Amino acid sequence: MKKFYLYLFLCVTLCSCESDWKAKIGIGCFMDGKLCFEYFDYSNSYEKYLILISNDIKYRVEVGGNWSNWLDCQAIDTKRTICSLQQLNISMDKLRDDCKGKLDIKKYPKDYWVLRYYSIDYHIDNKPPYSINEINEQYVERIGLRKWMNTQSINDKQEILCPN
Repeated sequence: MKKFYLYLFLCVTLCSCESDWKAKIGIGCFMDGKLCFEYFDYSNSYEKYLILISNDIKYRVEVGGNWSNWLDCQAIDTKRTICSLQQLNISMDKLRDDCKGKLDIKKYPKDYWVLRYYSIDYHIDNKPPYSINEINEQYVERIGLRKWMNTQSINDKQEILCPN
Protein backbone atom coordinates (compact mmCIF):
# COMPACT_ATOMS: atom_id res chain seq x y z
CA MET A 1 0.00 0.00 0.00
CA LYS A 2 2.87 2.38 0.79
CA LYS A 3 4.35 1.76 -2.66
CA PHE A 4 1.06 2.74 -4.27
CA TYR A 5 0.94 6.07 -2.45
CA LEU A 6 4.61 6.72 -3.16
CA TYR A 7 3.99 6.00 -6.85
CA LEU A 8 0.90 8.24 -6.86
CA PHE A 9 2.83 11.04 -5.10
CA LEU A 10 5.71 10.84 -7.61
CA CYS A 11 3.33 10.87 -10.59
CA VAL A 12 1.47 13.93 -9.30
CA THR A 13 4.74 15.69 -8.47
CA LEU A 14 6.29 15.01 -11.86
CA CYS A 15 3.16 16.02 -13.76
CA SER A 16 2.93 19.31 -11.90
CA CYS A 17 6.52 20.30 -12.70
CA GLU A 18 7.51 22.43 -15.65
CA SER A 19 8.03 20.42 -18.82
CA ASP A 20 11.72 21.36 -19.20
CA TRP A 21 12.90 18.29 -17.30
CA LYS A 22 11.14 16.12 -19.89
CA ALA A 23 12.86 18.01 -22.72
CA LYS A 24 16.26 17.38 -21.15
CA ILE A 25 15.74 13.60 -21.19
CA GLY A 26 14.31 13.59 -24.70
CA ILE A 27 10.61 12.96 -24.03
CA GLY A 28 9.35 16.54 -24.18
CA CYS A 29 10.06 19.96 -25.58
CA PHE A 30 10.90 23.46 -24.39
CA MET A 31 8.64 26.52 -24.78
CA ASP A 32 5.38 24.61 -24.25
CA GLY A 33 6.18 21.96 -26.84
CA LYS A 34 7.54 24.27 -29.53
CA LEU A 35 11.33 23.65 -29.30
CA CYS A 36 12.56 20.04 -29.32
CA PHE A 37 15.80 18.11 -29.68
CA GLU A 38 16.31 15.52 -32.42
CA TYR A 39 19.33 13.25 -32.65
CA PHE A 40 21.30 11.52 -35.37
CA ASP A 41 23.58 8.84 -33.90
CA TYR A 42 26.68 7.52 -35.63
CA SER A 43 29.95 5.87 -34.62
CA ASN A 44 30.71 7.09 -31.07
CA SER A 45 28.97 10.46 -31.47
CA TYR A 46 25.70 12.12 -32.32
CA GLU A 47 24.46 15.28 -33.90
CA LYS A 48 21.86 17.09 -31.82
CA TYR A 49 19.41 19.32 -33.68
CA LEU A 50 16.95 21.89 -32.41
CA ILE A 51 13.56 21.68 -34.10
CA LEU A 52 10.98 24.43 -33.66
CA ILE A 53 7.39 23.36 -34.32
CA SER A 54 4.88 26.03 -35.27
CA ASN A 55 1.46 25.42 -36.84
CA ASP A 56 2.45 21.74 -37.40
CA ILE A 57 5.49 22.78 -39.47
CA LYS A 58 8.99 21.76 -38.32
CA TYR A 59 11.84 24.26 -38.65
CA ARG A 60 15.44 23.22 -38.02
CA VAL A 61 17.10 25.94 -35.90
CA GLU A 62 20.61 26.45 -37.23
CA VAL A 63 23.46 28.85 -36.77
CA GLY A 64 25.16 29.90 -39.98
CA GLY A 65 28.78 29.20 -40.74
CA ASN A 66 30.83 26.38 -39.32
CA TRP A 67 29.75 22.88 -38.28
CA SER A 68 28.01 22.93 -34.90
CA ASN A 69 26.18 20.72 -32.42
CA TRP A 70 23.60 21.87 -29.84
CA LEU A 71 24.50 20.85 -26.29
CA ASP A 72 21.75 21.94 -23.89
CA CYS A 73 18.99 24.49 -23.35
CA GLN A 74 17.24 26.37 -20.55
CA ALA A 75 13.77 27.77 -21.14
CA ILE A 76 13.30 31.33 -19.90
CA ASP A 77 9.58 31.39 -20.69
CA THR A 78 7.19 30.11 -23.38
CA LYS A 79 8.72 32.42 -26.00
CA ARG A 80 12.47 32.38 -25.20
CA THR A 81 15.05 29.65 -24.61
CA ILE A 82 18.80 29.96 -24.04
CA CYS A 83 20.93 27.21 -25.60
CA SER A 84 24.60 26.25 -25.66
CA LEU A 85 26.33 25.16 -28.84
CA GLN A 86 29.64 23.51 -29.63
CA GLN A 87 31.04 24.92 -32.87
CA LEU A 88 34.02 23.86 -34.95
CA ASN A 89 36.53 26.66 -35.44
CA ILE A 90 37.28 25.82 -39.07
CA SER A 91 35.24 26.70 -42.13
CA MET A 92 33.03 24.23 -43.98
CA ASP A 93 35.39 24.56 -46.96
CA LYS A 94 38.34 23.49 -44.80
CA LEU A 95 36.26 20.60 -43.40
CA ARG A 96 35.44 19.48 -46.96
CA ASP A 97 39.14 19.71 -47.89
CA ASP A 98 40.07 17.62 -44.83
CA CYS A 99 37.54 15.01 -45.90
CA LYS A 100 38.81 14.99 -49.50
CA GLY A 101 35.41 13.93 -50.86
CA LYS A 102 35.35 10.63 -48.94
CA LEU A 103 32.52 9.32 -46.82
CA ASP A 104 34.43 9.46 -43.55
CA ILE A 105 34.31 10.52 -39.92
CA LYS A 106 36.66 13.27 -38.72
CA LYS A 107 37.71 14.14 -35.20
CA TYR A 108 39.32 17.41 -34.12
CA PRO A 109 41.19 18.25 -30.90
CA LYS A 110 39.60 20.44 -28.23
CA ASP A 111 41.38 23.62 -29.37
CA TYR A 112 39.44 23.44 -32.67
CA TRP A 113 36.13 23.91 -30.82
CA VAL A 114 34.40 26.91 -29.27
CA LEU A 115 31.44 27.06 -26.87
CA ARG A 116 28.74 29.62 -27.74
CA TYR A 117 25.39 30.66 -26.27
CA TYR A 118 22.27 31.64 -28.18
CA SER A 119 18.89 33.11 -27.40
CA ILE A 120 16.10 31.53 -29.44
CA ASP A 121 12.93 33.60 -29.50
CA TYR A 122 9.59 32.43 -30.86
CA HIS A 123 7.69 34.83 -33.16
CA ILE A 124 4.49 33.27 -34.43
CA ASP A 125 4.03 35.77 -37.28
CA ASN A 126 7.56 35.48 -38.75
CA LYS A 127 8.85 33.08 -41.40
CA PRO A 128 10.70 31.20 -40.00
CA PRO A 129 8.84 31.73 -36.71
CA TYR A 130 11.96 32.33 -34.62
CA SER A 131 14.96 34.58 -34.25
CA ILE A 132 18.33 33.41 -33.04
CA ASN A 133 20.98 35.69 -31.55
CA GLU A 134 24.37 34.92 -30.09
CA ILE A 135 24.67 36.13 -26.51
CA ASN A 136 27.73 36.59 -24.32
CA GLU A 137 28.50 34.96 -20.97
CA GLN A 138 27.79 38.18 -19.08
CA TYR A 139 24.21 38.19 -20.38
CA VAL A 140 23.77 34.51 -19.45
CA GLU A 141 24.96 35.35 -15.91
CA ARG A 142 22.75 38.46 -15.73
CA ILE A 143 19.59 36.43 -16.42
CA GLY A 144 20.47 33.99 -13.61
CA LEU A 145 21.91 31.05 -15.55
CA ARG A 146 25.47 31.10 -14.20
CA LYS A 147 25.16 27.66 -12.58
CA TRP A 148 23.80 26.16 -15.80
CA MET A 149 26.47 27.93 -17.86
CA ASN A 150 29.21 26.47 -15.64
CA THR A 151 28.00 22.94 -16.46
CA GLN A 152 28.37 23.48 -20.23
CA SER A 153 31.52 22.08 -21.80
CA ILE A 154 32.94 21.05 -25.12
CA ASN A 155 32.79 17.36 -25.96
CA ASP A 156 36.35 16.81 -27.18
CA LYS A 157 35.42 13.30 -28.35
CA GLN A 158 32.85 14.68 -30.83
CA GLU A 159 33.17 13.20 -34.29
CA ILE A 160 31.91 14.76 -37.50
CA LEU A 161 30.47 13.03 -40.53
CA CYS A 162 32.18 14.40 -43.60
CA PRO A 163 29.86 16.65 -45.60
CA ASN A 164 29.05 15.80 -49.22
